[in-house]
Amino acid sequence: MAKVTMPLLSGEVRGKVGDIVFFRRYGIQLARMRTIPTNPKTAKQVAVRTNLSGLSKLWKGEENIILMKYNPASDEWEDITVANSLTDTERQAWEAEARMRGKPVAYARLLFIGENVRLLSMGAYIKRVP
Repeated sequence: MAKVTMPLLSGEVRGKVGDIVFFRRYGIQLARMRTIPTNPKTAKQVAVRTNLSGLSKLWKGEENIILMKYNPASDEWEDITVANSLTDTERQAWEAEARMRGKPVAYARLLFIGENVRLLSMGAYIKRVP
């Protein structure tokens, strides 16, 4: 990374010029070469992304969500459909779990999604209450 020093009162540079990207970090103007992120789209990566999205929708109250569960016997990911969204009681149970851990209520959604992504990747079904 290159540090860009500029004359006093000259403003700042942001964005890209050619293959160089300019940005500020910690109040310091910096520049670096532009990189293109890799996206291999492996089966596991697609499954985890599908599950993160699906579990978030399930938390919000949508129904008929498609998730992907790992099947250790065949070493493949299979689609499963969750017909019913979380009930208010189930959501409140996750919120109580968050409070019990000393976290804000908004953390309950992250607990629900994180726990269930882990379970689905191990081949188990989702856990509706903590």
